[in-house]
Amino acid sequence: MIRTLSELGRRVAYLARNRREILRLSQLDCNSHPLDRRKTERQRYIDFLYMTLRWGEPSALYYAQQVDLNGRNVRKDFLPYQHFRRIRDSHNRNGVQGRTFNYVCLLQDKLVFERYFSSTGVPTAPILGVVKDGLFSTVPTNSSASRDFWVWGQEKCARQALFCKPQDGIKGDGVFKLEFAEGRAFVNDVAVTRQELLKKFGRSYLVQRLIPQHPQIARFHPESLNTLRMITFSADGEIELFLTYLRMGAGGRVNDNNNESRAAVRVDAETGRLYDTGFAIHGDEPVLAAEHPTTGCKFLGQEIPYFGRCRELAISAHRQLPGLLSVGWDIAITPDGPLLLEGNDDWGATIAMWLMPNFREQFMARTWKR
Repeated sequence: MIRTLSELGRRVAYLARNRREILRLSQLDCNSHPLDRRKTERQRYIDFLYMTLRWGEPSALYYAQQVDLNGRNVRKDFLPYQHFRRIRDSHNRNGVQGRTFNYVCLLQDKLVFERYFSSTGVPTAPILGVVKDGLFSTVPTNSSASRDFWVWGQEKCARQALFCKPQDGIKGDGVFKLEFAEGRAFVNDVAVTRQELLKKFGRSYLVQRLIPQHPQIARFHPESLNTLRMITFSADGEIELFLTYLRMGAGGRVNDNNNESRAAVRVDAETGRLYDTGFAIHGDEPVLAAEHPTTGCKFLGQEIPYFGRCRELAISAHRQLPGLLSVGWDIAITPDGPLLLEGNDDWGATIAMWLMPNFREQFMARTWKR
């Protein structure tokens, strides 16, 4: 919403600087709607001008929310991402009435997260230790002593694959696979020197053993740990499953939520079956796909192993967080069952909006007047 003339001036200046991008967005063909159901390019361009001036947010999510269809009104039917974030955060971070804290803090530090949920009996991926400035400390630790991580890895983890991730990281930033073998180290299968490896640990990193994934999940893209994102909502004391989708890496990348190349497909909440069509994603503009873009593995007819256990895992974990309206859970599926990897109070909705055309209506129904 524009409240002052100076703010209007900034929006107009932004529009002038980004007019080519706005034109490009208006020309996208992101959906499979028949032409007679779509607005004309001129109508879409006018909509993007309005979005830019009113919210400063020209976005391909216009197509995800199907505002490009005839009869849809950008003023009424488009949920700007900034509004989604404000609504989500206001419900998750206000806490429970009468308390001076809330449980968001348990989700934002991955070590605290693993310690807390493992203590409640929820199956999690164990953390071996913490690395900072090249020094390794085990978890749990019986002393304050730290060891040189290179030496520890060569002694304890030779020929065993590890997964390293920033303790406070988000969106897969900085994660990598690590292996030690015969006095050498390999980051994402590329040999590195001791000095190159230790440079990566200027911030606090968590170290885990690489999680073996179920063959039915690995077949989509074996180079990455492909995970379920399960979004849950708390409603009148009950936890409900809002949306589930399978996230997959692509192009040989080791994480399934990188910003370069990945794929996603929705999962039926009752049967655990994949939808027939998902998306291949480069940046924030998905392309409809009936198969994985790298392996060609088709989505049609595929089922998620242990889906019932995955659903119960997400619901059980949310029950441990009083006061949080919504959480996005990341779950790995091993040959022996599901493991809880992370919980996110700041779960992103970009992919969710693409996979759930009525996202705006469903999200607002769960947050309105709460």
